[in-house]
Amino acid sequence: MRKFFLTFTCIVPLTLIAQEKQSIDLKDIPFTGYVEILWDEKVGPETSGQAITDSNNLYLIAAKSNVRGRNEFGQLCALNKKDGTLIWKSDKQVGLPLHHVQIDGNELFYTTRNSIVSVDKTTGKTNWAVWNPFSVMIGTTCGIHENVIVAGTPDGELFAVSRQDGKMLWKKKISDLYTPPIYTFKDVFLVACPDDGIYALDVATGNTNWYYKSKCSEFMSIQENKCYFGNGYRGFTCLNLDTGTEVWTKEIDDGNPFVNGKKYSCPALFSAEPKIIGDVIYGGDNAHTVASMDKHTGEIIWIDYFPDKKSSRLIIYKDCLLMTSIDAFILINVNGKIVSKDKIPSSMIDKEFPIKIFIEGEDLFLTNSKGKVARAVLKNN
Repeated sequence: MRKFFLTFTCIVPLTLIAQEKQSIDLKDIPFTGYVEILWDEKVGPETSGQAITDSNNLYLIAAKSNVRGRNEFGQLCALNKKDGTLIWKSDKQVGLPLHHVQIDGNELFYTTRNSIVSVDKTTGKTNWAVWNPFSVMIGTTCGIHENVIVAGTPDGELFAVSRQDGKMLWKKKISDLYTPPIYTFKDVFLVACPDDGIYALDVATGNTNWYYKSKCSEFMSIQENKCYFGNGYRGFTCLNLDTGTEVWTKEIDDGNPFVNGKKYSCPALFSAEPKIIGDVIYGGDNAHTVASMDKHTGEIIWIDYFPDKKSSRLIIYKDCLLMTSIDAFILINVNGKIVSKDKIPSSMIDKEFPIKIFIEGEDLFLTNSKGKVARAVLKNN
């Protein structure tokens, strides 16, 4: 097991002011700190999705590729998050794609190419697996509500099964388009089908409580009884989830600032899941453009552009926004100011894909597509 400790010269952080319409090339920014790797382990030829943790362990999927380089098989792994020791691998290899694992109580849930699977998180033993040979499941997050587990297919069909034994409860065709991650609000499942709209479905029956037609993003953020999402190619919307009615829609295509002679692709800011801190929404399109909006009105507060083809989506870290490039973590504060650029150790760098991150407190749990997982912290001078 290897440990890394890298140090860099401290510099004064750079302030980015959206009104000046700056384009900031991340390659031009010097490193201001380092990433300390507390432990790192190789769990397989590849990993699929990102890690997730509970109070003691870290869970992720070790994947294996076929000759075409596509994920074909994988095993769910549990590691001690304090030191990286392998606790168990699941008793079955399952077909992929496998993406984010979900924890609920003492169970782990995930989807494969044509199944929904429940695993005991203590032992790694499969509780049940529901196979549906007639429909391909989307390898994204399931919807979980008490006794009901829901997953979707690429052709817009949802399947609800019992948490106890995997028995089919209901299925529903909602769209001709694929069904993305499924969210839960009170007694409904929320599904945002791109170029179609948002469906609120009764947990027990699958009946449609309300439908909001929109060329929406597949990702949303929920806070209290509101949801926030990118609206097609032109704007951003806030919905009241109790009624399905629009609170506000902000068209942000016209009048966008220019950067290096090019207009911002502002609506793509919110193609990923928006982040909310206090009364402000933060969004990014693979972190090329980062912006903040007033969550009550949708008004743009600031906006900056970071031309980096390998940047990741935004996540929240210690009241800052964190994104990754190939070789660094970039921290941006709530005012759009770069706080630090922290060097990623070479052992974790993947030249093809940015590192995936799961955050718990001040710890970062990192995975790359080469089968490595690590626990790390940021250290800045």
